[in-house]
Amino acid sequence: MQRCLDLALLGAGHTAPNPIVGAVLVYEDRIIGEGYHQQYGHPHAEVNCVNSVLPEDEALISKSTLYVSLEPCVHFGITPPCTDLILKKNIPEVVVACRDSYDEVNGKGIEKLRAAGVNVITNIMENEALELNRRFFTFHRYKRPYIILKWAETRDGKISSGDKERTFISNEYSNRLVHKWRTEEAAIMVGTNTALLDNPALTARLWPGKDPVRIVIDMQLKLPASLKLFDGTVNTIVFNQIKQEEAGMIAYYKVEMDGPIVPQILEVLYQLRLQSVLVEGGAKLLQSFIDEGLWDEARVICNRQLTISNRQAVDAPRLPNEYLVQTQEIETDIIKIYQHQHTSEPNNYFTIDRPSVAEFKDRGSKFLAHAYPIESVADFKRILLQLKKEHPKAVHHCFAYRLGTDDNNFRASDDGEPSGTAGRPILGQIDSKQLTNLLIVVVRYFGGTLLGVPGLINAYKMAASMALQLIPVIQRPVTVKYDISFDYTQMNEVMQVMKSGQCEILEREMQLFCRINAGIPKANLNEVIVALGELQGVEFAVVP
Repeated sequence: MQRCLDLALLGAGHTAPNPIVGAVLVYEDRIIGEGYHQQYGHPHAEVNCVNSVLPEDEALISKSTLYVSLEPCVHFGITPPCTDLILKKNIPEVVVACRDSYDEVNGKGIEKLRAAGVNVITNIMENEALELNRRFFTFHRYKRPYIILKWAETRDGKISSGDKERTFISNEYSNRLVHKWRTEEAAIMVGTNTALLDNPALTARLWPGKDPVRIVIDMQLKLPASLKLFDGTVNTIVFNQIKQEEAGMIAYYKVEMDGPIVPQILEVLYQLRLQSVLVEGGAKLLQSFIDEGLWDEARVICNRQLTISNRQAVDAPRLPNEYLVQTQEIETDIIKIYQHQHTSEPNNYFTIDRPSVAEFKDRGSKFLAHAYPIESVADFKRILLQLKKEHPKAVHHCFAYRLGTDDNNFRASDDGEPSGTAGRPILGQIDSKQLTNLLIVVVRYFGGTLLGVPGLINAYKMAASMALQLIPVIQRPVTVKYDISFDYTQMNEVMQVMKSGQCEILEREMQLFCRINAGIPKANLNEVIVALGELQGVEFAVVP
């Protein structure tokens, strides 16, 4: 699956509004084909994967396992459904990283394959796959583009000198990285003052790749036609309050001034199917997105040597509800990447502290309910496999689990029982006690008497409830996992930060250059990240 994710990345910046997807075909631990979605309107990853199989291996396709980073599509678009290809090639097993939340798919591809007898395994490296296509999922979930804010600031927190002259803050290496970022997004946006004072081209000329659609806010249409933005080389959108028309490569969209303009802009961009926007300034435009709470990621380039002391200097924007997920040093600059942290997310959760087993009998059928605390989908799969080995004669192994504090991170399975009679009643017991990071598997031994749908629902519900009653509920902190890299000479300082922040060290590599994987309590996250950021040379990134 990691190979699928690596392949998918090769399509970044070329497939929108489609997601980036990678696929690998494996026969007896040997890769016989692989592919990725290379460009919008062209064949999908599964098609390219199958087409890559050498002639001498084609007979193995019907005996192979297909790994794919996103649920195969089931609808006709520009290209035919990938599920049809899988069935045509008689591929017996498909492993899917995550479901496709797009309304035309959203589980239908998995259902179609299973109905045709294909063994479908889901949620393998799910978090990594969701992170990979965060633009796509945000676009379909929130009906707006994924918003990335970007600016450069001085050591004393200034974004410009304020004297109507362009202020160069980031170094040439960081500038090249910014151009790489531009190739990865659908559009790029600036405000009126930035367009007028800096006269930016907003292209990706310093990095190979496509140019994003250019967007400028010019409410009074006062920007001169001589600006690089209007050179006619790239599609350009002008938001204003005067007119709505198209003129060659330039499209004018009218917004109303009787309410916030950012939501109006995002609605238009959603209708234009632009999945992501890199907002590059200036300070007023950036702050308007922040104040509306309509941003997902912020990339801040800080020049650690430059300061601006004049009175007219403009302060950099200020981010509320953010947490730092990654840092990178490039010569004089340190790049900090933040994600928007929604204040409604809890700092703690409730779960069980150890496994339990309970037995429930009804009219000759025996139900054994096993409850386990879990931390990942990998834990669930390991435990389910173990229970199937322990109970080979059981007729059903029904289960439900919930992970994390995201309401959508759950799964319930009836394992052959009538739909809705097993998995959902088990999940209902988990949710009724507001628990998470919990798996309940109910193993059923059939006694020869039909219970009927009401009887099954009651039996699975009672078995799950009894298993939970046997053990105490405990409260645990929500943690965020980080990879932290540092020089051996900084080990004591880093470990002191870990200790003061009550962090859990999950993995460690202590050599001349050290790396640790740590779980940082969400309640202490800002304190820990600020402390690490003050240690020069320490780099860290959130683990999906």
